[in-house]
Amino acid sequence: MLDINFLGKVKIKYNGIDITDKFGGKTKALLSILILNKDKPLNREKIILYLWPDSTEDSGKFNLRFNLWQLRHIIGSDERGNKFLHTGRSNCGINENYNYNCDVIDIKSFNLKENVSINKLEELRKKFSGEFFEGFYFKNCNDFNENIILERSYFEEKKIKILLKLVSLYEIEQNFEKCNEILRELINIEPYDEEIALRILEIYEKNGKRSSAILFYDDFKKKFMTFLGISPSEELEKKYLEIKSKNISKEKIDNNNKIINTNKSELLLETHCMGKIKYYWINNFLDKILEKININKYLNENEIKDLSYININLFIDTLILIPPDIRIISILLKLSEKLIAEYNLVVKIIQIERIDYISEVFLEELKRRKIILIKE
Repeated sequence: MLDINFLGKVKIKYNGIDITDKFGGKTKALLSILILNKDKPLNREKIILYLWPDSTEDSGKFNLRFNLWQLRHIIGSDERGNKFLHTGRSNCGINENYNYNCDVIDIKSFNLKENVSINKLEELRKKFSGEFFEGFYFKNCNDFNENIILERSYFEEKKIKILLKLVSLYEIEQNFEKCNEILRELINIEPYDEEIALRILEIYEKNGKRSSAILFYDDFKKKFMTFLGISPSEELEKKYLEIKSKNISKEKIDNNNKIINTNKSELLLETHCMGKIKYYWINNFLDKILEKININKYLNENEIKDLSYININLFIDTLILIPPDIRIISILLKLSEKLIAEYNLVVKIIQIERIDYISEVFLEELKRRKIILIKE
């Protein structure tokens, strides 16, 4: 069986054996042209103009013949004995009877309007491992390079539609964690797309994550206005105000007057102290967070770099300047504030009587802001 992937790094396998390196760049390009036009034979002269526009007539014909020979020679027959190519004097193309798999064909032939299952959409989602013909640019082949850009745009739009459909199906099942995961992926693709932003607010609202919705909208609006110089749409603003004005009486309040959203999952951190070593408890607190949470979605690169001063797990590069205590504390408070928008933060502290001074100051501030619930 022949398996071809054009999304991300080009990969070609025949009977399970990777044969990608046996083809040069132009042979892979020729293969992509034939695959994308699999339902019709292509004129040889047109292919030559695409891939060898600066060649003489004889040189262009030779280049095409050689690359077609490579495809025929390296790609064997299928299990039914069909050859991969049909070639004529003026045309060439894929044998319509040849059995093979190709990611771009699977995606292009998929009809979202039909009844689809989550499993099928997740299969398609996995095929989007990168851009079409990622990393390729062909010198002087302007028409072909332009076609690559158009295909990249097409597959990005297709990916967005598939992911939005997946969100709708997971929403029906009330699998809001999956909805949030996919919507985060979508907003990374289209950071200023108001339709996606609206879906994020709607899912947060249905999942009872009012605080997360408010934080998301504030961040989105700031980036949207900075980049585009305009305010978000009335529809988006209306949804935000609707969520913000909702009565929070459905949320549970504990004995310390800390608001606990019963729809949030609990994030339990079991920490310990060890004498008066500066930052020891703070570092342990951060360690426990890192075991369960990817903090890259909450902090920027410079903030994480500053935290690497106290935590070896975050160390990437040597710090030019040692961050002051107040900056480290401020970053950790910011991280904690963002975490409680999604989780009920419960902390167990072993040997709290041995906590170091700076950690004690930080812990008192966490308590004052009602960020954490201390578990005895």
